[in-house]
Amino acid sequence: MNTFVLIPVKRLSEAKKRLSKVLTDRERRRIVVAMLWDVLRAVAESDSVDNIAVVGSDKPVKRMAEAFGAVFLEDPGGGLNETLTYGTDWCIQQGADGVLIIPSDLPLITPEDVDGIVSMGVDDRCVVVSPSHDMGTNALLRRPPNVISTMFGMRSVNTHIKAARKKRIPLYVYNSWRLSVDVDDPPDLRFVLEKGAGTQTCRLMRETRIYKKLEKVGALQLFRIDV
Repeated sequence: MNTFVLIPVKRLSEAKKRLSKVLTDRERRRIVVAMLWDVLRAVAESDSVDNIAVVGSDKPVKRMAEAFGAVFLEDPGGGLNETLTYGTDWCIQQGADGVLIIPSDLPLITPEDVDGIVSMGVDDRCVVVSPSHDMGTNALLRRPPNVISTMFGMRSVNTHIKAARKKRIPLYVYNSWRLSVDVDDPPDLRFVLEKGAGTQTCRLMRETRIYKKLEKVGALQLFRIDV
């Protein structure tokens, strides 16, 4: 099997604006790049991935992707799902028979998580989803890559599940507290600060004054998962 990982990265000037409640624009951009580093490291150290593609718009993102041996694709614009369709089509052209989409804001992800998802999706036709704590989609493996459309958005994990069931495609759910935490708001970042020892994101926060800005912010409560 030829499995590609596709990582979309929003334009840095627009990414994670909700973090502006506590961070400066420069700090926010640095956090986004640090989280991408953590995701790329986990994917690159996985034993299950054949190729990595990053879709983005900024030079720091391109440099980061190339440093990990990933292909950088210029984002054609449009919404997230349009970007993912573009990236998926590129992967298909390169011979991918499966594409695993991993957002760039999952700093707690590990190589074992990547391997775990891919090991679930070994059928010729299948879908594997990993839900976020608010029932978004924080990983989506499709084999073949266009077996269902991408429908990322609010509570999208249910949308992806319904699409797979409607087509009678084997469906698997990968549950991991690490993958459930995508960073959107300051409490998410505080949770990473508390639980993300060894990550580039946590290191950046502790080496700068970012951690002090988060001291009064409550941490995300993962009410569904015993961490």
